[in-house]
Amino acid sequence: MKRLAITLGGAGAEPAAFVRLAQEAEQAGFAVVGAGDAADDSIALLGAISQVTQRVGLRTSVALLGRSPAQLALAAATLQRLSGGRFRLGIGPGSQQRNEGWHGIPYQRMVVRTEEYLRTVRAALAASPAAPAQTSGHFYQLDRFTTGRPPLPVAVDLAANGPRMVQLAGMLADAVLVDQPGPPAVVFARVAPLVRQGEVAAGRPAGSVELSIAVRVAISRDRAEAIAAARADLCYHLAFPYNRALLATLGYLEEAERLEHAATRGTLGQAVAGLPDAAVEQLSLCGTAEEVRAGIGRWFDYFSEVRVNPPTWYQPASDLVARYRTVIATFADLATSPH
Repeated sequence: MKRLAITLGGAGAEPAAFVRLAQEAEQAGFAVVGAGDAADDSIALLGAISQVTQRVGLRTSVALLGRSPAQLALAAATLQRLSGGRFRLGIGPGSQQRNEGWHGIPYQRMVVRTEEYLRTVRAALAASPAAPAQTSGHFYQLDRFTTGRPPLPVAVDLAANGPRMVQLAGMLADAVLVDQPGPPAVVFARVAPLVRQGEVAAGRPAGSVELSIAVRVAISRDRAEAIAAARADLCYHLAFPYNRALLATLGYLEEAERLEHAATRGTLGQAVAGLPDAAVEQLSLCGTAEEVRAGIGRWFDYFSEVRVNPPTWYQPASDLVARYRTVIATFADLATSPH
């Protein structure tokens, strides 16, 4: 099944505004609304959204590792009951700064830590009064954990971009949440084989893991304005080495080398500002509402879920809600299946 999704968040709006946007997304036919741990708490925001929506799927996009596995399982079980079974638990390690600076979690051995975290969360979600969860790991432990209620099934998705994390998603997740800017065929070719390797390693059937892609959509009647917004947003995404490497794959060897050099010198923003328009358009979806609506099908050719989001990094905070409304209106009634 194909799903159209949107992830809400950003410091440019109050939580109540995102609750209203979630209602508008549901009315427009979106299949999934997500919220991440950034300016707001994903669990708290989705709890509010769950009470004013009826059909749209809900997902943490993503919940960071700052909560203990037991606490996250409690939150997920609560949201699943509040939403009537519409919730998906999206987990992701996030950046080094957020792990170490926000939560005091060392970034070393993050793939190993994330694997143990996922396994512990799944054990907690499956616990019941008759069969409490009991685990003992290097990083996390559960001792007779139970919510006191019969368990409800909760899909567990993993945000993954680096090769080892993508393989881990193939081993343990229900969906892999990819956030790599680039042409859909190229990103798919980088991700799908790794997911399959993870499925094989875990003895899972091929296709056990859904592929979900985030697409930054810059919409304006002025094409140059749309490209400028997408270029500014790329300053965040190209801070990650695996995203910078994609430029070389697309033939922008000099630009990739310049970005790599700039990343070590703290001048990445200046280097991204020099990216050719053609490169920006390959890494995102830019143009008028009509153009981006017509172009989104390229991603659905490869991914079962497409998460469309406006540029949020290095954009004016004052018009964040307006940018979200433009995206919602552009893709209204384009969702092809319910959650």
